[in-house]
Amino acid sequence: MSALTLRYAVRTDPGLVRETNQDSVYAGSRLLAVADGMGGMAAGDLASSVVITKLSELDQDVPTAAMIDALDQTVVAANEELREGVDANPELRGMGTTLTALLISGRAIAMVHIGDSRAYLLRDGRLRQVTKDHTYVQMLVDEGAITAEEASHHPHRSLVTQVLQGEPIEPNYSVREAIKGDRYLLCSDGLSNVVSMATMGDVLRDYRDADACAERLIDLALRAGGPDNITAIVADIVAVDDSDPQVAVAHRANAPAEERPSPRPRPARAAPGGVERPAPEPTGEQPASWWARHRLTLVLVLTLGVLLAAAGVWYVVTG
Repeated sequence: MSALTLRYAVRTDPGLVRETNQDSVYAGSRLLAVADGMGGMAAGDLASSVVITKLSELDQDVPTAAMIDALDQTVVAANEELREGVDANPELRGMGTTLTALLISGRAIAMVHIGDSRAYLLRDGRLRQVTKDHTYVQMLVDEGAITAEEASHHPHRSLVTQVLQGEPIEPNYSVREAIKGDRYLLCSDGLSNVVSMATMGDVLRDYRDADACAERLIDLALRAGGPDNITAIVADIVAVDDSDPQVAVAHRANAPAEERPSPRPRPARAAPGGVERPAPEPTGEQPASWWARHRLTLVLVLTLGVLLAAAGVWYVVTG
């Protein structure tokens, strides 16, 4: 029986309203991950990049029996990095990120999910959502207070109840069978909030080429107004001997600049108990401090803040 792997296409776009892209994404032959950052200024893309960089360490041969433990340990470590960052720089308090990731090993797929980015599975022509949003409106749906259709148009549908931000978390973990021919879609809510599930299903069925499929999904989100950053990974489960060299080439967007291959990477949202969103690897024996690893980004953020403040004062005085 042939081993299975992932053949994927990745697209990410800032959308038509946001000035920056705070989504981060990683895709490789064994790992797919989408993180949607929040927190204002550059803190959102910093949070998502920290988490994706940590998760990327799992794009290797992880034993099937150890997949959930490996995901859990890595997510906990990433969350701890965010806590250290906020402790070292209180200005970053409030930054955080969603995370939806898929890890394949043998003939099994393990998933971790926290927040409102999503994973969908197309199998035998039928599309279904395989993650459940950590949102205020999903809580209302679970309680029977509103329907899923009402939730999709609810004014507070963007209010998330759980994200990675250095605080205690309870991510969802799951394991399912990997079946050749399955197609997965991982995306940020910049896609799922504006393109219906029925339309996404049509695109995933009609566009067999993963690159063309991902392009079409981004295009539809932009045509719908592109109010948020948009990220989509379309990935097919294939046998290793059916795959092409592309499956071995990892893709990371919004990674540290020196590691970034090319593409592009969201700001804060809360309901009761929720988070409101308007949305680096060390070397040597001793790991570098969080501050050392992200010093340049933080200096740029603080410098930009000072310049914007100065511009505001000048405008008030001269205007």
